[in-house]
Amino acid sequence: MRPLLRALRRENGASSQVEAGATAARLDASPATVKATPRRKLYAGHALEHARTIDDLRAMAHRRLPDFALEYLEGGAEEEAALSRNLAALASYRLSPRALVDVSHRDLSVSLLNRSMPLPFAIAPTGVNGLFWSKADVLLASAAAKAGIPFIQSSMSNDPMEDVSAIPGLRHWWQLYVFGDRWIRDDLINRAEKAGCEALVVTIDAQFYGDREWEERRFTHPGRLSLASLIEAALHPQWMATTLWSGMPSFANLTDYVPKDHRSFFESAFWIRANMDRALDWSEMARIRVLWPRKLLIKGLLNVDDVERAMAIGADGVILSNHGGRQLDWTISGLDALPAARGVIRKGKTLIVDGGIRRGTDVVKGARARSRRRAARPRDALRLVGGGRTRRRTRDRHFARGDRSRSWPIGGSFHKRARAGVSDPLSQARTKPRKIRWKTPQTRPNMTHYRMTPPSPSSPAGLRALDARSLRLSLSEDSESRFWRGFKPVLTARARVSSGLAASHSR
Repeated sequence: MRPLLRALRRENGASSQVEAGATAARLDASPATVKATPRRKLYAGHALEHARTIDDLRAMAHRRLPDFALEYLEGGAEEEAALSRNLAALASYRLSPRALVDVSHRDLSVSLLNRSMPLPFAIAPTGVNGLFWSKADVLLASAAAKAGIPFIQSSMSNDPMEDVSAIPGLRHWWQLYVFGDRWIRDDLINRAEKAGCEALVVTIDAQFYGDREWEERRFTHPGRLSLASLIEAALHPQWMATTLWSGMPSFANLTDYVPKDHRSFFESAFWIRANMDRALDWSEMARIRVLWPRKLLIKGLLNVDDVERAMAIGADGVILSNHGGRQLDWTISGLDALPAARGVIRKGKTLIVDGGIRRGTDVVKGARARSRRRAARPRDALRLVGGGRTRRRTRDRHFARGDRSRSWPIGGSFHKRARAGVSDPLSQARTKPRKIRWKTPQTRPNMTHYRMTPPSPSSPAGLRALDARSLRLSLSEDSESRFWRGFKPVLTARARVSSGLAASHSR
């Protein structure tokens, strides 16, 4: 056993060194460094006051959590291209500030679902939070209530929704996974209504669990951690003391729906995954709309036609999301889908984007780039929980508030008379509708306006063909070249509970 432990320590140390090397390479890429000087290093200690950014909090979480928990927190599907795209989409934006504008009084408040809130983001739904810290859902909800922002509780959360809804001043939203027999979803909806949840968020992109290859490597078979993973977890005594003191967490809101012989932590998770309703369609979503009397949002849409159908069935809003890059790989990001979705969202409806949001400037990009939309931050909030004490959620909120408050005066003003611009790396934003020449009168859709379908920067030709097929139209050579010249472009946290703008992972 001792040789095995020594080998695991060496492997764990090597893994940490590889990660540290990758982080160092990214930090050394800064134009402010020459041959790795000045030496830059993320803070990974215990003193919260030394953390300056989400990356510091993330490093603290990586120090504390075992590998199998980190893979669930941080990993994406397959090649993790969609996970990378969430960050790249935000990074492709640049700000074009206005100058000499009075910024002595700055207001970050916005209206969401006809209610005012002091910050333009929310905590996105993230499951299995109890794996990172005991009572994590209650702690996150308490921090959200203190900040005055919504907390979207996942179906896969580990604290009862009734306990969360009892937190004073909380804007409590319930996220619904549609699994099992119909009576299960109906009962969960009824419980959410009785608990006083303000909104129901139905996630529609998780009927099949994403192919998270790195996470799967930690298990010998579904529900059973490998021996190496178990021993490696035992090398994290702080995590075991703060998280597993009272035993492994359970899915408190779903246990009664799971067969008695599958109610252990991992077995219940895998049973729910295997029993997702894969026949879920728009007719069932319309039935849920009739059943739920309050605000309804649909999470996981990326196609503009699906946004239109969501409006048609009476949804109060949509959350543009690729599930934090954890479901279908190689998808566009929610931010990529924003311009087209904005063109079809109905007046008075809500449009939220999530994925990759880690700074206040990310909120500025997502919420102000061509639309006044809100953001969701999931993984960042979880990284805060995983990193240590509960006040880290407040620290995360402080980072976002501080970044955005600074961005406001530096970027000028967003008042009607002077609004900071966001420049597209591919081209300037197009302000006129494209001209369309229809092939035949019979193929012209019944439309009262033109809509823009933004091309993917990674494959403009592919999306051009998709757009032409779906709308059955052809563009004149001149209008096509002008339109496809570019565009480019968020919202509640798994940056996982870490990015919490109603940005990505539980998903």
